[in-house]
Amino acid sequence: MHVREFGLQSADDPTIFKFAAKDDRVLVSEDTDFGALLALREATGPSFILFRGLPDRSPATLLSILLANIASVEADLEAGAVVVVEPKRIRVRRLPM
Repeated sequence: MHVREFGLQSADDPTIFKFAAKDDRVLVSEDTDFGALLALREATGPSFILFRGLPDRSPATLLSILLANIASVEADLEAGAVVVVEPKRIRVRRLPM
């Protein structure tokens, strides 16, 4: 679901972060600010998937990559993690950081 479906398209990062944590959602973004918020707060959630350095960042491509890899990181996301998806690798860091 996109933040606009909740009327949060103009919300700042801390507001989106709080919403995701409250509803136990996973954030998916190319914005590194969410990772910084997690680290600064030493938070255990929400989990966050960060897309970095991908040459094709179209929604269809990102969705395809996400669906192809979600099973391999599902347990990490449920436990609380930052998953960084890069062109040649996927890194997982469990929360808190």
